[in-house]
Amino acid sequence: MPSTSSPLAPLTEKGILAKFWHTIETELGSSLPGRLGMEVSSDELIETYRWLGNSPMMREWVGGRALERLPDFEYQLRNRHYEASLDFDVDDIRRDKTGQIMLRIMDLARRSAAHWEKLRAAAEAAGTAADCYDGQYFFDSDHSEGDSGTQTNLITATEVTLANVSDADVPTADELAKLFPALIAYMLTYKDNQGEPINGEARRFLAVLPPNMLAAGIHAVTADRLSSGASNLVEGFQERGFSIDVACNPRLATTSTAFYFYRVDGTFKPYILQTEKNVESKMQGRGSYEEFANNRWLLGIDAWRAVGYGLWQGAMHVTLS
Repeated sequence: MPSTSSPLAPLTEKGILAKFWHTIETELGSSLPGRLGMEVSSDELIETYRWLGNSPMMREWVGGRALERLPDFEYQLRNRHYEASLDFDVDDIRRDKTGQIMLRIMDLARRSAAHWEKLRAAAEAAGTAADCYDGQYFFDSDHSEGDSGTQTNLITATEVTLANVSDADVPTADELAKLFPALIAYMLTYKDNQGEPINGEARRFLAVLPPNMLAAGIHAVTADRLSSGASNLVEGFQERGFSIDVACNPRLATTSTAFYFYRVDGTFKPYILQTEKNVESKMQGRGSYEEFANNRWLLGIDAWRAVGYGLWQGAMHVTLS
């Protein structure tokens, strides 16, 4: 018989829920949604976001003040109800000597924490055909507002020539080490509705890669030198205060020729993580009607939430050729 001091026994409602919430907190710590999304509390089924553009840059005082009306853009995001539930046979709980039930609890918590990323990745994938605040697709070739001019965050070799590589399915570390700084340089050219650089203070960037590019991407941002022996430009950027990191989105096709490049240090992020009701747990355990009638315990979780689009100027869809 296992010791009662074991973390796997005995199982109680309090122990199950404590393990559940501890696992969620651990998993959320370094997730992609936390780096790419801004959390917004919601108290309506549908929230309306009003983008008012950017405040004007100071100008020389000539003939009095020049009052500027801020442009008005609207973007709506609808909350949806999500749930996950488990049931445990009371006899299985009593007989569980190897911690299998607790492992399922921990797995439910991990999947709950990963739900934000599932929603974010879905928004990312839909970004070439779903509107953001300016009425254009989130990843589009004709964003325009005020004095910005026409701008694109659908990046190909036309915009950044280094996106033309030897094999678009399998870019080399050398090619990505040259491409990432070029993408930063291009992102720094984006202008706000006042015609001013919107990413002038940007210093931290993240490439979200498909599995087929991950190894080359990691090598690109960690190697001191390229295969030719030349200095790695990524290292030079990082020595001057720029940070370039990589992550993998396993939901992308394993033979993808496209990836995403983000600014991750702005006040406003590329994605909105909207929460009307955060994850709540409900349990019917010892002494409950479920135990009496059906000889089982029930654990359910649910949340009201949504993921939408924030500032497109901090996001790029990059297609290699």
